[in-house]
Amino acid sequence: MNIQLLLRDFVGGITAYKKALQFIFKNKLTIYYLAPLLVAILFTIISFFGISIFTDWLDSLYQAWFGITVKDTSFDVVKDYQEFFSGAGTVLITILLKILMFFLVFRVNKYVTLIILSPVLAYLSEKVDSIINNRVYSFNAGQFLKDIWRGVLLALRNMLIEFVWVIGLWSATFFMPLLIPFTAIILFFVSAYYYGFSMIDYSNERKRMSVKDSIHYIRKRKGLTLGNGVVYQLLVSVPFFGAIVAPITAVVAATLSVNETEA
Repeated sequence: MNIQLLLRDFVGGITAYKKALQFIFKNKLTIYYLAPLLVAILFTIISFFGISIFTDWLDSLYQAWFGITVKDTSFDVVKDYQEFFSGAGTVLITILLKILMFFLVFRVNKYVTLIILSPVLAYLSEKVDSIINNRVYSFNAGQFLKDIWRGVLLALRNMLIEFVWVIGLWSATFFMPLLIPFTAIILFFVSAYYYGFSMIDYSNERKRMSVKDSIHYIRKRKGLTLGNGVVYQLLVSVPFFGAIVAPITAVVAATLSVNETEA
């Protein structure tokens, strides 16, 4: 592994966001932020009501289970147990469920956003490339649909791989709590890598790279991928605002970065 190239690409992936913002405003591309804005509003509404309905259902099911399994008895300890789970325990479980659901929704939301925005991101990446290289791309509906489908499949692939990492690492942490800080750091960079992967692949697809070749290229330039993904991760961590700014800025930054590496 070339550490010097890794670090140079990593820094380049991060600093590309500043160039991307300048490029977006200079070339009047801010209109594209409307797409993630609409998606963010819609998803926020759906998530809010969905989480409430789901946790209320689980709460009712939970109470029903304990109402059936814990019988009236003369033993005080059992009565205390029943009272706890029918009162304070229910509140605690509901809170924990909502925290878990928000965590899962936050994870899934980022990928769902990428999937829904695939047409916009594919088109924007092509537009940025055409501006940089003064190149005109003829529109091909069939190819455009293939580009979108590829973006959707890769987003799903990356989401599943990331979830395998999440399940595996948190399972290990369950038995070894001391791993919690390391698990959080590892998962942050795993997520960053796959988000950066999605953004860079739009440029690779436009060059007609196969998925296999794109994976090889991204592994070779993993510093660039991580740099792009780290900033994306930090941006989407900002409630609502991040979900609007991150996808558009990230794909422009990735396109600029890929063009610079080929210059």
